Amino acid sequence: MKRFKLVLAIVGASALLAVTTSPASAFDPAFNMRTQPIAQLPATNAKTCITRHIELAAGTYTWRLSGLETGPSYRYNLALNKGFYQWTDCLEYSSPGDYWQGSVLDPDAAGLPNATLGNWDYSQGGSYYWGSMLS
Repeated sequence: MKRFKLVLAIVGASALLAVTTSPASAFDPAFNMRTQPIAQLPATNAKTCITRHIELAAGTYTWRLSGLETGPSYRYNLALNKGFYQWTDCLEYSSPGDYWQGSVLDPDAAGLPNATLGNWDYSQGGSYYWGSMLS
């Protein structure tokens, strides 16, 4: 009888723990970012990129573009297939202080479209942590 009560106590505690524990996130955040000095007035057509190859689980993601001075841009509910992607973030100088920041997820699988996110931003010059993040 004591053994039966012990088993019931363990099962009851396990059920309580399962109810009170918050669910884990479906995806760990992935980063394609770096710290880099950015000039306010670089050479004409200056461009810098960060590239990585990443494997993603199928699911719905939030894509965050860091921004320089204006803050982040987001793309919510980005549905991606399971597989490998070439992930590229670029900053491209346009005119004094103006930059285009763009990010592309290019699936290795044939026939799937690229996903893109981009925005105009500006820089007064300085060191920036820039790129994008998936979560």
